[in-house]
Amino acid sequence: MTQRGLWFLAVGLVAANVFVGTCLGGRIAVSDDADSRWVAYLALAQSMLLFDTLVIVVVYTAAAWRQVEVLQVQRSDQNKPLVLTQGSDSDFTVRNIGPGAAVNVYVVALYGYDPDQTEAKLIGALGAGGEVRPPGSYFGTPSPWHHIVISEALHSRTQQWQASLNVVGEDGRVVVRFADFATKGHTSFDDFYKSHIAMLVSDLKRFAEETKRPT
Repeated sequence: MTQRGLWFLAVGLVAANVFVGTCLGGRIAVSDDADSRWVAYLALAQSMLLFDTLVIVVVYTAAAWRQVEVLQVQRSDQNKPLVLTQGSDSDFTVRNIGPGAAVNVYVVALYGYDPDQTEAKLIGALGAGGEVRPPGSYFGTPSPWHHIVISEALHSRTQQWQASLNVVGEDGRVVVRFADFATKGHTSFDDFYKSHIAMLVSDLKRFAEETKRPT
């Protein structure tokens, strides 16, 4: 919690205590029995202290949970691979520019924009900063300007599946857009591919249109 948040919490508790003490204390003061008044004042003070403690515990618990979520996101980002292609046609390099390792990398060969006319080729594993140049004949005759790369991370450390949409722009440079996919538990590549390839191909086509490459 920030210093400003602590200040607002303290001011709020003081204001609440003053308000409750003023309202209930005035009612207690009308009692004729002095002993009863002291007992009532003590009970009021204990109740207010208990309320203050409860508020502080709730606020700090919520802040602790937010901190845990932030740490989880940071840990996920630190273990995420970012795999893309560089080059075009059958002469290109597959590179992992992310901080995490990819345990499996698949390059999807596109023959037009029909999801049923795609073929995923396994490249293998790529460590952080690693790269590989597949053989020129590995992909046959796919689209020379567009590639989809699907990478699998260690699902116990970050999101299991990431994909990159790679389009060679008119200036000859590769333009890349990354996408993350939240999956529950461990998902096989075949299941992931069947569930997402149509969306990925559609997104790639739209991305290619944005870069003014032929579709």
